[in-house]
Amino acid sequence: AVPWVQYFAGGAGFHTAYWHDDFGRARSHGCVNLSPGDAKRLFSFTGPALPLGWNAVLPSAEAPGTLVRVRGPRR
Repeated sequence: AVPWVQYFAGGAGFHTAYWHDDFGRARSHGCVNLSPGDAKRLFSFTGPALPLGWNAVLPSAEAPGTLVRVRGPRR
């Protein structure tokens, strides 16, 4: 029941993390935890679009998804 999930590698993905506010620190096993507002914002402008009334959608040839680059900390 975690809203605004977007998988990018197997079970790892972007998703809201309403159970903590310690963003920017490793707290997961590959997922990128986002504040609820940031997760919703990212979900709203990436594809494929989620049809009204649906709760999941998979990428297809017609709607392959949005490329999002995740960078690690600067060293």
